Amino acid sequence: MEKQGEEKIMAKILTVENDPEIRGIIRHTLSKAGYQTLEAADKTEALWIMAGESPDLMLLDVMMPGTNGFEVCRQIRLDPKNGPL
Repeated sequence: MEKQGEEKIMAKILTVENDPEIRGIIRHTLSKAGYQTLEAADKTEALWIMAGESPDLMLLDVMMPGTNGFEVCRQIRLDPKNGPL
């Protein structure tokens, strides 16, 4: 139970999804549950967001135009700033 004056800290979740409708559904669902949401439509945007943010969790679309979620994950893991994943 949360004590008065304590701030509840919710996870920051990055969604990488090329379909804007699916991103909207995910955003709505996560926001309604109290999570802070970040969104990227492609690999480039995801890597740019990762350079300035530190999400607690990332949801990656497996099939995106020009790349896939596995490749995005591989590139993020190569960046030492992201630490061990």
